[in-house]
Amino acid sequence: MVLIQLTPTEVRELPINWFRLALKDIEDGDGMPFQTTHYHYPEVNIGGLVLARVVEILPPYTITFEDGQYSVNLTGANSNIADRVNANQVSVRSFNSAGMTSSPLIEHASFGGGVSIDVVNGTSGTVFPAGTTRYPVNNLAQAKEIASFRGFNTFFVTGSLTIGATDVISGYEFVGQGASFTAAYTTIVLTDGCTTANTTFRDLKISGRQNGECNYHDCVIHELTNTHCKYDNCGLVGPIGKNNAGWTVNHSADYVACRTNSAWFILDCNASPMTQVFSRLSGKIKIINQTNASARTYVQLHAGQVWVDASCTSGAVTVVGVGLLQNDSVIVVNSDGLVNGPTIADSVWDEPTAGHVTAGTTGKALIDAGAAGNPWGAPVVGNTDAGTFGELVGKKLLTIAKFLGLK
Repeated sequence: MVLIQLTPTEVRELPINWFRLALKDIEDGDGMPFQTTHYHYPEVNIGGLVLARVVEILPPYTITFEDGQYSVNLTGANSNIADRVNANQVSVRSFNSAGMTSSPLIEHASFGGGVSIDVVNGTSGTVFPAGTTRYPVNNLAQAKEIASFRGFNTFFVTGSLTIGATDVISGYEFVGQGASFTAAYTTIVLTDGCTTANTTFRDLKISGRQNGECNYHDCVIHELTNTHCKYDNCGLVGPIGKNNAGWTVNHSADYVACRTNSAWFILDCNASPMTQVFSRLSGKIKIINQTNASARTYVQLHAGQVWVDASCTSGAVTVVGVGLLQNDSVIVVNSDGLVNGPTIADSVWDEPTAGHVTAGTTGKALIDAGAAGNPWGAPVVGNTDAGTFGELVGKKLLTIAKFLGLK
């Protein structure tokens, strides 16, 4: 049973419809020689009002809950379960009501906008409340069935989920519980062969092989191959690799406000002709294997470093923003827009003085100083105003020259 409250007292929940289906599974298996366990009266629609189902446990059967100091809420149907319980420390709450109704809208709302998946702590099945936030399903196949029936395209994933080689997840959105460089509450692995087309991932760690368009939002990208499309506010660990044949020059990869950890993030272009744009990148990126003449890599550094490896032999690389560039390749990297200590110094000291002639500016002062000539070539006569260096030399120092000579 699902734990719905821990303090001040422990409370668990038993969906009666799930319970009676479990009994049916026993009846049509090892329980076939035995008497029927219960009667089931399904929901009834009367004038647009859906009356709740009823489950009646039949003699000689009784129900025993594992002993302990906790309570059990019976939900989803009227039943006589409380009357067939063997008493112990467990408190059983039936909530039977002559006016109990079942509403598709209420059921729909209990999903929270998508189907919940928890491979470790979830249960199998497709009957409500399976797949709700309180009763996650434990496999992708049944989650897709529930999503199709309920009209959802979103999955809420807790823990780890592996997308199998034959799984098709095109058009779905997978929402995790968060991930960082050091920890992940949700991890998804894409097995080579799975189909992703217009698939979206949010708030999770992901690795494996992409096979079709994907959008990543607030994710941590670990080792991932065959990649393109969009990365929004993601942590980049990598390495990530491109498809050198499958993606044409019309494909691109956009990285918006992404960041790397302390290590170099490896971008393996893998001879792909793709265009890749990094906007407001923070951290360190190393570009390798850019060998296609059509390839374009544009990096706008928010603060960081770009390393163009010697394995890059063709295409174009542009680096702008605030940071450092190390170019070991034969590619002439366009770094005119890169700002750092050396580029600032070069921009200042290599700036022509001709464009800086406004009176009162530093540029004008430097021009005037340069035009002043050699001060030691100025005549002494006429430069003996009181308080000047000329006065010191012309009126005082030269008058004691004979004494200096005697010395």
